[in-house]
Amino acid sequence: MPRVSRLCLACLVLCGLVAVAWRVSLFRGVVYNSQPRADGDGPTVQIGLGRGYIYGTYHPTRFFGIHRSWTFGPIDGPVRWWFSASLPDRHGFYALRVPLWSVAFLLLILPGVTLSLPVVRRLRGRCLACGYPRAGLAPDATCPECGTPAKA
Repeated sequence: MPRVSRLCLACLVLCGLVAVAWRVSLFRGVVYNSQPRADGDGPTVQIGLGRGYIYGTYHPTRFFGIHRSWTFGPIDGPVRWWFSASLPDRHGFYALRVPLWSVAFLLLILPGVTLSLPVVRRLRGRCLACGYPRAGLAPDATCPECGTPAKA
């Protein structure tokens, strides 16, 4: 299986997983809470998935009594459809929300771009493997740069 096909397959599988994660995140949330330093002071980090987005929060000094744990359960609030960030908000938290549709979009764009590269190279008269310009070469000549045979 060519490398490009494997990449496309992997991106499509990941996109399917993101779609499933988005559907689950509409009703259930998953949150990971980090454990701060032993003295109870230090950075607190949360990373989660919920209501259609991936989010992360960070506070440099606060400790809320949350130890390292995973939480899975129902989630309330509106579905988030767009990016949001607060750097920092009024309580000193840094937060970033990335909607899951954007992750799926990137995973679908990547195969399209990689599949179009050989087509663009062929239209521009370049070698399909390395991109070497084939101007002045016989149509059936191998590429002088990489040795790839010409394809009709």
